[in-house]
Amino acid sequence: MTLIFICIWTWGRFFADLEHNQHDLPGICFDGRFKEQTFNDSVFQVNHTSPKTIGDSVLQVHCKFDGAVYPCPKGSVTEFCSGAAAGEQPLQRPHDEPTGVECNGPGKRGGDAGRLAEPCDEAKWDCLAGPCTAYRKAWELCAATLEQQAYSCFYLLGDPQQGVRKQKTSFPYIWLFFGFCSLALCIPGGICVCLSMIMDCACIGLKDCRRIAALNPL
Repeated sequence: MTLIFICIWTWGRFFADLEHNQHDLPGICFDGRFKEQTFNDSVFQVNHTSPKTIGDSVLQVHCKFDGAVYPCPKGSVTEFCSGAAAGEQPLQRPHDEPTGVECNGPGKRGGDAGRLAEPCDEAKWDCLAGPCTAYRKAWELCAATLEQQAYSCFYLLGDPQQGVRKQKTSFPYIWLFFGFCSLALCIPGGICVCLSMIMDCACIGLKDCRRIAALNPL
């Protein structure tokens, strides 16, 4: 089963990157604002994720904002296009990025084995204005990650959850290589499993025949 999982996961990564490689479209992106707004108008929020494992109280604080993507004119190359296509409406693309800040939820102390974190609502972090909470620290880090100027980006049409990329995805040769390697392991492994099941079934059938023959002598 492990080999099958590895095989499916590897080919899943290959086809996901292949979709980006073939369908990425160029655009001009603005983080947390529209092009007619200034950087000071940028809107973002910080929020924590759920613990990774049951019993773990450590939360990871993320930076979240919507990016405005202005599609480049048709036929534009992958370089930064000179301007958005006339009449094109901006596309909204969500952006979620970890800030690296980890903390414990209200009333929680410590985390799972080997992981310790300070309470989220206590001033245990260093901010520009002095000691601050985990959320304030994440807010400063989030503000620093926003691009102040427009930048070239790539997006998938009709799939907002994929967000944007700053570089066009290259052909996934590495995942293709690992995909064939996983097939080289999965196919022989699958044949061995099938043969083993057939042999087990054959043995069970033979024993049943002998038992029936013993109970019903001629």
